[in-house]
Amino acid sequence: MWCNAIHDNHDHDVVGQPLCVDCYDYLGHVLFSWWAPELWRRFTIAVRRVLRSELRRRGEDPEAVAVSFVKVVELQARAIPHYHTVIRLDATPTERGEAVAAPQTSITATELAALAQIAAGQVRLTVADADGGSRALRFGEQIDTQPLTAELTTAATDTTDAASAAARRVAGYLAKYVTKSVGEFGLSFSRISPEAVEVLDVCPHVRAILTTLVSLAASGARYAPMLAWLHTLGYRGHITTKSRRFSVTLAALRARREAWRAEHADHIPAGLLIGEPDDLPVVSTDRADTDDLLQVGTEWSFARMGHMCVADYYLAVSAAARAREYRRLARDAYREDLTAA
Repeated sequence: MWCNAIHDNHDHDVVGQPLCVDCYDYLGHVLFSWWAPELWRRFTIAVRRVLRSELRRRGEDPEAVAVSFVKVVELQARAIPHYHTVIRLDATPTERGEAVAAPQTSITATELAALAQIAAGQVRLTVADADGGSRALRFGEQIDTQPLTAELTTAATDTTDAASAAARRVAGYLAKYVTKSVGEFGLSFSRISPEAVEVLDVCPHVRAILTTLVSLAASGARYAPMLAWLHTLGYRGHITTKSRRFSVTLAALRARREAWRAEHADHIPAGLLIGEPDDLPVVSTDRADTDDLLQVGTEWSFARMGHMCVADYYLAVSAAARAREYRRLARDAYREDLTAA
C-alpha cells in the first residue's frame, strides 16, 4: 500500500502509523520484537560461519581472524526494533590481555560487508503464534551494509587523522540511535500494568501493539513474560551490546577513573565529580591488573537533597499526580469489566 497525500511539517503525528489498521500484522510485529534478540544471536553465529567458510575457500587460516562488533537497537517510528551495528575483523589474540591488532587476511571491508549481507539473509527463526500455528521470522529485505574505510571519513593523507575521523564517525553513528527511547511513544521507563493499557495517553498504533502483547501473553505460559516488557513494546534485549575486544571494557573504565581519583584525591573537593583529563594513563583490560585499583576507597560527603529548582519540583509533583490518576482510572476500568462480566 502507499499514500498519495502531500504532507508538511505539521503531519509528524502520522509518521510510523499504518496506512490500514485492519491490514497491519500486529501479531507478526510483536513476535518479531520479542524474538529480535534471538535473531541477532543467530546472526552473530552466521556471520562467523560465513567468514570462516570464505577464509577456508581462500586457503587462509580461519582461526587467525576474529569478529568484533558493537550494536545499537533503535525503535523505529513504527515501534519495531532496528539494528545498527559496526563489524570489524581483528587478529585472534594468542594470550590474555594482548592488544587488538589488524588481521592478516585478504578480505577487504567491502567483502566483509558482502559477507554480513549474506549472513543476515540466512537467519531464520520459526516460532509459535497465539493460534497454535507457527511463524517464520527473519530480517527485512532492506538490509544495508556499507564498508567503513578511511576514504569515506576524511580526505586527509595522515593515517592518524584518518583513524581519528573513522572513530568519530562510528561514535556519532551509534550515538545518533542510542539516544532514542520509548519516551518518544508516550511511554515511561517503568513497567506498565495490563489494566492501564486502555487509558494510556498513546497513539492508536502503540495501543494496538500493547493490546496484542497482552492478548498474546494470555494465550499461554510461553508468552506470559511479555507482560513484564510492555513498557518496551515487547523488546526484551539490551539497547547496546559489544564484543569484549571491540573497545575498552567497562571494568577498565572504572579502574581508570578510580586510579585518577586516587591520584588526585587531595585536589578534589568532597562531594564533587569532575571530568578526567585526556592524558590519563591507559589501564590494562586484564581483570587481574585492575582488581587492586577497584579497591581504592572513596570519600563521600553530603551535598544537597530535594529538587534543584521550582521547575523540577513542579515536574516531579505533576508526574506523580498523573501516575496516581492513571492507576485510579485503571482500577475503575477493571472494576467495570468485572461488573460487566
